[in-house]
Amino acid sequence: MNYDLLLKGGHVIDPRNSIDEPMDIAIAQGRIAEVAEDIKVERAEQVVHVEGLYITPGLVDLHCHLYATPGHRDAWAGDNSVLPDGFSFRTGVTTMVDAGSSGWRNFEDFRYRVIDRAKTRVLAMINITGLGMLTDIVEQNVYDMDPQLTSRMAKEHADVIVGVKSAHYFGPEWVSIEKSMGRGVSRPPRHGGCGLFPGRTPLPSNGHGETAAGGYCHPHVPGAHTLSRPRWQTAQLPLRRQGTGSYL
Repeated sequence: MNYDLLLKGGHVIDPRNSIDEPMDIAIAQGRIAEVAEDIKVERAEQVVHVEGLYITPGLVDLHCHLYATPGHRDAWAGDNSVLPDGFSFRTGVTTMVDAGSSGWRNFEDFRYRVIDRAKTRVLAMINITGLGMLTDIVEQNVYDMDPQLTSRMAKEHADVIVGVKSAHYFGPEWVSIEKSMGRGVSRPPRHGGCGLFPGRTPLPSNGHGETAAGGYCHPHVPGAHTLSRPRWQTAQLPLRRQGTGSYL
């Protein structure tokens, strides 16, 4: 026998290798050893018939909230979040990206209690507000939006922090986005999602030749979020240059 496990007859979707059709997959020593139209069952120690099912590489959930441990009611940094392992593998997801539930004040608690304990690979946007998405009121505190401390935390945890969430700030000015883009910071953090509101023009710059269009801005669509506001509009800005985009 050549293989430990043979998945027989499943529909394989593998964009990298341009596969979108029924194929057999053979596994040896925990690795994909062969993908072919017909692999003989005699070559495998165990055979699982998966006809009618899809087989894909691990999926990446690009927007979720996983800081479920603080115990705060009706908060994304609390009870509105979910623990990753309960919702990842059963749906084919192997990597999840937390969309700014924690900020520079509580990210390390989030990492200790959730990220480092999960079997799922967890990445995170760090919120520009110190306490993250604790409440709407917390995210309006412009004095707690600290690009220096946010950047420092992002650098210390660069293995899991992939960008900065600019917060659900309701004011007409661009202060949360300017700070999340790192204005005044020598090496600005990568920009993440932001709410777009009518009347916010022109787009701010971080002083490094990048505007808020340097990353995809997370559009707030009425009805799509529990905390949606009628004045939130759908918008998506294209990447200004490659390499500055975010996961949102």
